[in-house]
Amino acid sequence: MGRRPVWARPGTLRGMGVLFDYFAAGSDDAAAAVLDRVGGPGSRDVLVVDADAQPGPGGRAPLPTFVTDESLPVYDTVELKGIDPVVMLGTVGSLLAGVTFDDLLEDARHGEVLAERDEGALMVWTVSDILAAALADADPATLARAAVPWSQTDELRGWSTPADLTQVLELLAGLARRARDGGLRLYCWICV
Repeated sequence: MGRRPVWARPGTLRGMGVLFDYFAAGSDDAAAAVLDRVGGPGSRDVLVVDADAQPGPGGRAPLPTFVTDESLPVYDTVELKGIDPVVMLGTVGSLLAGVTFDDLLEDARHGEVLAERDEGALMVWTVSDILAAALADADPATLARAAVPWSQTDELRGWSTPADLTQVLELLAGLARRARDGGLRLYCWICV
């Protein structure tokens, strides 16, 4: 069965095809290591290219396959589509944390690229500790209140409702709480 991110539902952020998987990991190195997983940090599937395989028709390189590596950890993950960690989450993060968007942008961990492949088609970014703490500390009523002005931003106006965005924030807040309780940090795996 294929992946069905939250934003794959009809009526929500139509047309935005970039996958953003938010996950909790113990270190930047551990987070960066999920870059090549097929299906993101919640998967144990990895691409494998057989260096000894013979070229295909016309001398083309052999196609990669994927294998499941049971030794890999499966990370606690929230799969979203179209909600980036820098601009979109930065906007709601500034609302939740009570800081300006510019202050959040100045945080060295806000959208730092840890790993990248294929000219940005796959990336792993950090999520600001300020944003993670604000999500973890927010109660459901605070999340619902923040979703209203967030839904009116240029990036989201007309694409989603405050109710849909409240659901997204609740999922992310749950992830942030579990990360905090486990002494972990938040990251984002991006697949274009």
